[in-house]
Amino acid sequence: MIRNIRTQPLLRAGIPRLAINRYHQPLRFHRPVLQARLFHPNRPLKASPNDEPLSASNQLSISRFARARLFLDKHAYLKVLVIGFGSIGVVTASCVVCLLGLLAYDATTYSEKNIERVPVQPLALNPNRGGPKNLKIANYLVGDQDDPEFEKLCDKPKLVIIGGGWGAMGLINLLEPDSYHVVLIAPENYNLFTPLLPSATVGTVETRSLIEPLRKLVARVKGHYLQAYALDVDFGERLVEVKGREPDDEPFYVPYDKLVVSVGSVSNAHGVPGLKYSSQLKTIDDAREIRRKIINNLERASLPSVSEEERRRLLSFVVCGGGPTGVEFASEVGLFFHSRLEKPSQLSQLVSMECSSSSVSVLFGISDVQLYDMIHEDFPRLLTNEVSIHLIQSRDHILNTYSEKISQYAESRFLRAEIDTILSKPHSAHQHNSKAKTNLTLSMTIKSLTPDARVKEITPTSVSYTTKADKDEMHTIPAGFVLWSTGIAMNPLTQKLAGYLPNQYHKHALEVDSYLRVTGAPLGTVYAIGDASTIETNLVNHLLDLVDQCDTNNDGEIDFDEFESMIKHIRRKFPTAQVHIEKVREVFEKYDSDKDNKLGINELVIMFQEISNRLTTLPATAQVADQQGKYLGKKFNKFQTPKALKSIAQNELIDSDFDELLFDPFYYRHLGSLAYIGNSAVFDFGDKYGSFAGGLVAAYLVEFLSNLSS
Repeated sequence: MIRNIRTQPLLRAGIPRLAINRYHQPLRFHRPVLQARLFHPNRPLKASPNDEPLSASNQLSISRFARARLFLDKHAYLKVLVIGFGSIGVVTASCVVCLLGLLAYDATTYSEKNIERVPVQPLALNPNRGGPKNLKIANYLVGDQDDPEFEKLCDKPKLVIIGGGWGAMGLINLLEPDSYHVVLIAPENYNLFTPLLPSATVGTVETRSLIEPLRKLVARVKGHYLQAYALDVDFGERLVEVKGREPDDEPFYVPYDKLVVSVGSVSNAHGVPGLKYSSQLKTIDDAREIRRKIINNLERASLPSVSEEERRRLLSFVVCGGGPTGVEFASEVGLFFHSRLEKPSQLSQLVSMECSSSSVSVLFGISDVQLYDMIHEDFPRLLTNEVSIHLIQSRDHILNTYSEKISQYAESRFLRAEIDTILSKPHSAHQHNSKAKTNLTLSMTIKSLTPDARVKEITPTSVSYTTKADKDEMHTIPAGFVLWSTGIAMNPLTQKLAGYLPNQYHKHALEVDSYLRVTGAPLGTVYAIGDASTIETNLVNHLLDLVDQCDTNNDGEIDFDEFESMIKHIRRKFPTAQVHIEKVREVFEKYDSDKDNKLGINELVIMFQEISNRLTTLPATAQVADQQGKYLGKKFNKFQTPKALKSIAQNELIDSDFDELLFDPFYYRHLGSLAYIGNSAVFDFGDKYGSFAGGLVAAYLVEFLSNLSS
């Protein structure tokens, strides 16, 4: 027993004897060392000569810690609980502190003052009025001061593009970002991949895979998009009259320095009454509406109260027009009924996939789950035997714009696909169809009515037509669905513009020169591309101007040297005429009828007329519009280069001289045409490379389309 009286307070405080040295002297404890000893009993204590003695209060605190430590060492489960709850408390407290800190940071950094201080040009919110109709003029737009780079573009030339189709997309994709103040005006805020629209009607591809937001495209050039219609153009004051899509929207003006008309075309009505009972295939909404009608007809045909005659009418699909759209749609519908109705799981997948779109839910008036449950069961197999598809074509062959080989392949493909192609009287088709083999799972009739079948009237339940052979006899086909795809006509805007301008005689589009400048409009300011335009092919209109330029001796006749100069002008002004005037000497001798080595006015007129008749207009395809848009993009970029601006300033050129001086005329390069016919495809690469058709390539095409929609 330790006798030293100085050790008694430590013993009474619970300090172990190991804490007392062999001389019975109390150690001078340093606080961190003592704490380490209390929480780590097996660690020996070492006293420091500089440590100060503990006070009485510290000795009492040490006594409590030591007793608690010893108690927890004896009860391990309590030790685990204390450590566990302590850790949870620490973590919870840390999370609460972090959350409170985050909320405090958000409360201090977010302020309504930041919204109020967004820079906006006052004239963008309250434009001045002017123009012929005293409308608001949008010289500044709301987003012009969102960024310093946007603000710099306000001083750039104003480029206004009307329409959001292939031509506009090609132009924007090649336009330099800092060259123009770009404004795109279109009623729909997306660009549509139109070649696959027929496939979207039956679900071969998803509609969402066919669209690209226009704002995303315009953002690349720091431009602006206005969802509105272009109503009119004032060429004198360079103003475009624009109105929103809502009826109560106020019209306004958008000024321009350069205007590009790319509004496309509309379907040609041909004066046929009852077109309101037919469907068109131009937009995404059209594809969705057609899909809805197909499903509705199937459901109605499945009702027990429907008569056999009515069921056959509901399952009768009439396509008016034998072009790519009509043929592809007929093939898609045929493939849909041939493969989907025989495999109900695929049809259920098709409809459930379409149900993912909220717009379809609105069209059907029921929820997605209800619609899926409704279609989940199999349709009656009787429907497959009563489906009929009728295609009425006013030409000698379907796909008549393709090569003859392609047209013949398409017709033979219809026959091999259990499709009856009727080339005689229409009533024999129904007789032949009724005698079809009973083991065929699909019975369809494709009518290629030759010669010259014309639709005369469309009613809610039928389509009436005549043929050239018997004009007085009217033929009627019961129809549950009618698609109208019989060519194109002028958009209302282009029709109005053509009425303002001189020398605009084309019935379907605005005439432009080889630089895509609208004929009759101030040169260098108004351009037209795509279906809204057609390149002029009448050389006779330019005969007198060419004679004045090339007749150097002013004798009223063109000798061979002058003729060579004239040919150069023709090649530059009409690039498509190069094929017909390659051999200059032969052309000169051919039209020199009196053999005097000179061409008079009458001889030149005959030559120009014959060449004009050989020139063909460009097809109204996405390929043409895309190439024209890219051509304008490259040309507009060159207009803004320092070298071009310097050259223009030195020569004191006006707008009408820009194009011919700085850029070559537009030349179309045909890259081939493709048509998708069910599970086959046809390719037409022109006279140089020929055409190709077959199922192997179509297999890869189908795989590509499937990957595109996934």
